[in-house]
Amino acid sequence: METYSDYVFDKLLNRLAALDEQKRADIYVIGLCVSDSGDTWGDQDHEVELQSVIVLGYNTLCNFAEKSSEHDDVLKWHDAYWEECSAIRIPDTPFKGKLNAEEFAMRDAWCMSQGFVATRQDSAGTQQFEWKDLYPATFRLCHDIVRKFHDSGALVDLFTRPLPVLVTNTEGIINMNATEPANPANVFAEVREFLLSAKDGRWLADRPPR
Repeated sequence: METYSDYVFDKLLNRLAALDEQKRADIYVIGLCVSDSGDTWGDQDHEVELQSVIVLGYNTLCNFAEKSSEHDDVLKWHDAYWEECSAIRIPDTPFKGKLNAEEFAMRDAWCMSQGFVATRQDSAGTQQFEWKDLYPATFRLCHDIVRKFHDSGALVDLFTRPLPVLVTNTEGIINMNATEPANPANVFAEVREFLLSAKDGRWLADRPPR
């Protein structure tokens, strides 16, 4: 039986595989953004609270070159400046559209398998869980997915080289527990060097690299 982790991994990988070869050749970083407790999507009549939604992003060398400035390294690693910040959302939450009920059911089953209890429903009918439990668990899930990206060789198969995968919150702050140990040291080296820089890097992560 496919786990929620396997499902998310496969869907993310399929979305990346759908990019054309030229685009994949230009991508240098991938991001997984975890939605925060206060994030919502929709309008007042159909508002979804985006608990545990994972959003795929990436940036290209071409886009970075176009936006480069005196703050080059910030533009390079902060997902607000990336070419694509929301290539796909899991569970799928289209703006003012129909939610992917199957994906939300899978997410809910995963939450309950972690021992989390639904506390209420939002106006769109999606289950809501205790954020103090769900938020760190989602980062751990992303850690496992990033590790699998590398261990399986999937990124090398798609991009012909390993790429760093950054796990962030919606402010673009890198969650180091989910990111640093999941990426091979040599792949994460450039990001690590930036995060240790005195000028710009230290504010972009929730703790310094180890």
